[in-house]
Amino acid sequence: MSKPQRRQETRLKSDGCAQALLERRRALQLLAGAAAAPLLGACGAGDGPASAVAARVGELKPNSSKMFRLGRHLALLIHTASGEYRAVSADCTHERCTIIYNESRRILLCNCHNGRFDLDGRVISGPPPLPLPTFQVEVQGQEIVVSEPSGPTG
Repeated sequence: MSKPQRRQETRLKSDGCAQALLERRRALQLLAGAAAAPLLGACGAGDGPASAVAARVGELKPNSSKMFRLGRHLALLIHTASGEYRAVSADCTHERCTIIYNESRRILLCNCHNGRFDLDGRVISGPPPLPLPTFQVEVQGQEIVVSEPSGPTG
């Protein structure tokens, strides 16, 4: 066999290997996508509003608060001095710093730029341009369940 023939044969073999690798890679991508689809569905994407058990009854003393996760959001559950439960986003609407509950003043406070909110999430003072998103709170047995609103708010 001459050198040009050997080169041609080697090129055909390597092209065939490359084609087989591409076909295997494509098959693996399809399998990975098919396997991931049910997992993504289990994450709750598009299943409606998120909800979470934020605390248990008796866990928070009156005039105190607790951070918790609500879906992808950090949220704040407040047990008011009068015994009500309220929940708001813990992300300031100014620059997304974390909001805390100031027990002595009974307000929500952003320490980054001194933004202040009432317990309904309305801006009292400071640079925040918008009120805090609020969430629905429901006591179900011994659990305090917080959920995102199911429809438009305002």
